Amino acid sequence: MKQQAEAEALLDQLLKQNPAAAGTQNLAGQFRLVLGDLPAAEKHFGEALRADAASGPARFGLANIALRQNKPDEALAQYEQVISANPGLSAAYKGVASALELKGQADGVPARLESFAAPHAKKAAPLAVLAEYALRNSRPGEALEWARQAREREPELAYAREIFVQSVLAQAGRQSTSGEL
Repeated sequence: MKQQAEAEALLDQLLKQNPAAAGTQNLAGQFRLVLGDLPAAEKHFGEALRADAASGPARFGLANIALRQNKPDEALAQYEQVISANPGLSAAYKGVASALELKGQADGVPARLESFAAPHAKKAAPLAVLAEYALRNSRPGEALEWARQAREREPELAYAREIFVQSVLAQAGRQSTSGEL
C-alpha cells in the first residue's frame, strides 16, 4: 500500500509538470484502470487522445474500459483503430473476440479475426489469436492450422510458437483419447 501511495504521488507530480503529455496521461489512465477507477481512467485516456489523436495506448485503454462497462460496440471501434495502427498487437485481437462474445456474437469471432488477417498479411497476431480461440473452444484441429499459418508469417514470434505447441499438444491429446494415435 505504501508503494502504491508513493507511485500515486509521483504520478501526480508528473501530471502537474506536464499535464498535456500523452505518455503521462496514458500512464495515469493505466494506473486508474488497474485500481478500478474507470471514470478517472477514461478522463486520463481522453486527455492523452487530445494530446495525441493517434495514441494507441489511450485507445486500447478506452476499449478495455468499454468492455468493462458492457459497451461492446465502443470497444470494437477502439480495438479496430488500435489494430489499424498496430496490427501486431495480439491483445487488440483478443479484445475484438471479447467484445463480440459480449454482444452474443461468438460465432462471428473467427470470421472477424480472419478479416484482419488478409490486410495484415505479414502479421501473425490475428492468426495466433484465432488459434488460441479455437483451442479455447475445443477445436484443436482448427487451432493447429491457424497456428501453423501464424508461424509461417512470423516464425520468430514467441506467441505464435507457443500457440503452435499448445495446438499440437491439444491435437495429440484429442487423438490419444479417441484412439487415433
